[in-house]
Amino acid sequence: MHTNVKNITLIGLLSSILFALQYILQGIPNIELVSLLILVYTCVLKKKTLFIIAVFVLLEGVFYGFGIWFIGYLYVWFLLYLIGRLLCRKNNPADLPSLTWALVSGAFGLSFGALFALINFFIGFASGGISGGLSSAFAYWVSGIVFDMIHGISNFFVALFLFKPAYKVLNTLMKSYERN
Repeated sequence: MHTNVKNITLIGLLSSILFALQYILQGIPNIELVSLLILVYTCVLKKKTLFIIAVFVLLEGVFYGFGIWFIGYLYVWFLLYLIGRLLCRKNNPADLPSLTWALVSGAFGLSFGALFALINFFIGFASGGISGGLSSAFAYWVSGIVFDMIHGISNFFVALFLFKPAYKVLNTLMKSYERN
């Protein structure tokens, strides 16, 4: 990717859209559009998405503070990017069934707490070894399982109905963007 004003502007704009949507929907527990947009960005923008995610994560840290939760943000969104890249690499995203995108996004939402539980594993491990780490991670994961279920279900339906239209819109806009 060539670093130029046009790409920096694009990355800033799309990162701020992620941040704004996350902020606007924060009052509704675990209902979010970031997962959907990261998958769409990944399929359309490919490696540029890595910069978008990095800026989004940095904005989250600056705005909400760099707490322990921030460590999870350093890997969970990049993991979703990798999953999206695997799906988009050999497939036209518009040709894959909407159910595929819904299942990926839903599974990601459902596993969100488990992915963050890794942090608690290392915290517990530091003071209680393997059993302390496992206990800490399991307690963290179980305490938020209801929220993970909401997250998974909402991600499923958001992607089921919005992935293909969002992909088509961004893909069309990017073709126009690249021509100019």
